[in-house]
Amino acid sequence: MSSSSPDSVFPSEEMMPFVVSPRTNRPRLDPVDDVVPRLRTLRLHREGTPLRLHLGCGEKHFDGYVNVDYPPSEHTCQTVIGADVFADVTKLRMQPRSVDEIRLHHVFEHFKRSDALGMLIIWHEALKVGGRLHLETPDVLGCAQQLVSDAPFGIKQAVIRHCFGSQEAGWAIHYDGWSEEKYRHVLSRLGFSVETKTWRWARPPYLANVEAMAVKVTDMGRDELLAAADALLREYIVAEVPSELGMWDVWRRDMRAFLATALPVPQPPASTPEKAHAATLTEPCGSGPRKVVVKLQGGMGNQMFQYAAGLALARRSGAKLALDLSFLLDRTPRANFTYRDFDLDLFSLDRDCEILKGSAPASANLSILLERQYGFDSRFASAGAGVYLDGYWQSPRYFAEVISEVRRTFTRFTRPLDALQTELADRIASCSSVCLNVRRADYVTNPAANACHGVCTESYFHSAVRHIRSQIPDAHFFIFSDDVEWCRKADLVGDAPRTIVSHAYAGERFSSYLQLMMGCRHFIIPNSSFAWWAAFLGAGPQSIVIAPTPWFNDLATEYMDLMPAEWTLLSRNQGPSTGTGQPPLVSVLMLSHDGARFLPEAIGSVMSQTMGNLEVVVVAAGSTDKSGEVVTHLAACYPERNIKFVAAGTSQLAGCWNAGMATARGDYILAMRATDRLAPRALEQGTTALLKRKGCTSASGNTTPVQTGGGDRSRWQGSVPPCVLLRRDVALQTGAGRDGSEWNGWMNWASGSSADVHVSETWLYYRPSPEGSDAPVTESETELRRELRLAADALAKQDYAGAIQRIQRAVRPAMTPEDLGLAKSLLASIAKARASATTGAVPR
Repeated sequence: MSSSSPDSVFPSEEMMPFVVSPRTNRPRLDPVDDVVPRLRTLRLHREGTPLRLHLGCGEKHFDGYVNVDYPPSEHTCQTVIGADVFADVTKLRMQPRSVDEIRLHHVFEHFKRSDALGMLIIWHEALKVGGRLHLETPDVLGCAQQLVSDAPFGIKQAVIRHCFGSQEAGWAIHYDGWSEEKYRHVLSRLGFSVETKTWRWARPPYLANVEAMAVKVTDMGRDELLAAADALLREYIVAEVPSELGMWDVWRRDMRAFLATALPVPQPPASTPEKAHAATLTEPCGSGPRKVVVKLQGGMGNQMFQYAAGLALARRSGAKLALDLSFLLDRTPRANFTYRDFDLDLFSLDRDCEILKGSAPASANLSILLERQYGFDSRFASAGAGVYLDGYWQSPRYFAEVISEVRRTFTRFTRPLDALQTELADRIASCSSVCLNVRRADYVTNPAANACHGVCTESYFHSAVRHIRSQIPDAHFFIFSDDVEWCRKADLVGDAPRTIVSHAYAGERFSSYLQLMMGCRHFIIPNSSFAWWAAFLGAGPQSIVIAPTPWFNDLATEYMDLMPAEWTLLSRNQGPSTGTGQPPLVSVLMLSHDGARFLPEAIGSVMSQTMGNLEVVVVAAGSTDKSGEVVTHLAACYPERNIKFVAAGTSQLAGCWNAGMATARGDYILAMRATDRLAPRALEQGTTALLKRKGCTSASGNTTPVQTGGGDRSRWQGSVPPCVLLRRDVALQTGAGRDGSEWNGWMNWASGSSADVHVSETWLYYRPSPEGSDAPVTESETELRRELRLAADALAKQDYAGAIQRIQRAVRPAMTPEDLGLAKSLLASIAKARASATTGAVPR
């Protein structure tokens, strides 16, 4: 037995005598009942005696306890009634500090994790200080040992049932696994001292079980319990990425919804010492409305973004800024996690900034603003004082109104350069210095960080160096990295002058590195927030800053709000190139309507293709921005690639399509918008699928929306672009019509109904918003055709019911033969898609 409180030993279920309850009729506890008075009315509990609850008792009746369970109608195989009273144990209304003991045997594993933590909060509040909580569940580690042993197959099957439940009813499923370590970890954070033990059946199949015997040692307030439970839920995420953080947010909301339906937040009497203790705990985080608290997480660069966003919000609302260090100080073991220290003490922060290091939850009495996704969250603009910011806030848009103060703060270092570092700083200032930063370390060694960020390849640095040298012939490259030895071996700058800056110049927590990097005139940075700040703070009006695209591995993640408009974005993982002399196999037609801002990442996604025999034709659809200049600039950055610009002079689809086709030379054509991103293997998969199948003229892939953070996107979700690779002769037929007749071909693209082969992988990531370059408009679109277009959009998303509903709205007696034929074609496509839903590349 392991113990954190050795003076308290509980009897286990195997030691407890139990008898069948002699009563056959059982009263019920309704959710509106206050448990203690109701039990006294039923003569199941006497005032002045300990109240001990045995919840989910099943067939077992423990003397000295009030045994509570579902009524027999809710059970499937129960033959004996052990309960004194029937109730849903998740909906017992118990007043604060009214219960002496709560025990559950092989019940707790039936709660999903958000509900389980909600129940622990309820039980903590219901138990008296010194009250006991006894939980018994399958031991997930003991079961795992059996499953990897040489035990007979039949025993392993029984162990699997023990882990996952008997499953003959909805309540008979086990949602979570528990072990000694997990019980100690969870219960200790919710105000309990904990003893644990494990044991096995003495007979086959020798099932492994774990018991936790906990004593409530302190009274924690609801806000403090919620903060602790939130932190426990966060430990379930597998990586610090937007999708996982969104999942964590779902769990947190589910837990609060569960608590809201279970019982109201208890309000202890003002005179109790417990309330005074709770007030002491929450006091450091403040209950006044004039405060903005920022949760710090991640390394130095991340903390700088969080401080800057919090400062802007505090200045705007006239509030005091406070920094919550609890997550940084928490050294709870986490898989694939890099622990960080508080790094902002390296700067001279605002004197009024408060540092919160206490154990009390800094979010108490504050509204929590949890960042939804990377990319600017529009809710930030309406936030004010009394807010707890939980996120990364990686965009200069968050702190635009205090940008001068942010620059001053992050250029005032508390650790000055020493003599050796100052000498290097003088060298940097005296030449055409270029900061070339290489980020590897955890991006290579940590699987979670590698999956989220990836690394910039040598091809990225070669392109960036080539571009810098074309503009700055006497450039001297100062190479900063967390992996200096790798940089020594890699040929990053060719024969250009270079200085590899060793870690002897790094200073405390790399603060001197940051100062030296900021002193350079030009910048080549990796996908690192540390390097981002060096470039942002150090760049002048004439500086060249080159950053990688994509910033994250997940192309569905929005990051363009992070990038200043004047920076150059280059593909960080460039694919092969066959040069500019060979005719391309594929032409990518990129339609742009004032999409200059997005062209670098869209073109970069084409440069990242795993096949090299291609060209890009950017068609400006009536653009009034500097799209032409951007394309010319990018063509110079990728000199071995075919990148062309065509000014269509119209925003009409037919004109743009025909202008692009007149320039395109590829055997196959793929169209995309400037706001789209092409998956790296899309063109290779499409051409391979078509070349293997004689007679096939088109291939399609899936499309996925880019998650753009805050704001309502619902009105744009119907605008799903197609992603179809067409043979050139078919593409010419598609776009040859006038007066909107090319619309039929475009509809077939959107529905995928004309594609001979479909690859069930995402080829295209699109922004479902009107910002930048949406697809050009058709020359004429009646309400009828609008419904048919939306039907095609629904079909592309496999929303067959929605597609049929749109077609029904469009069909009418006065339809032209052309429109009627299109409606029939869409219906046929729906039937075909439903009948042949498959995976992989298959003929249609």
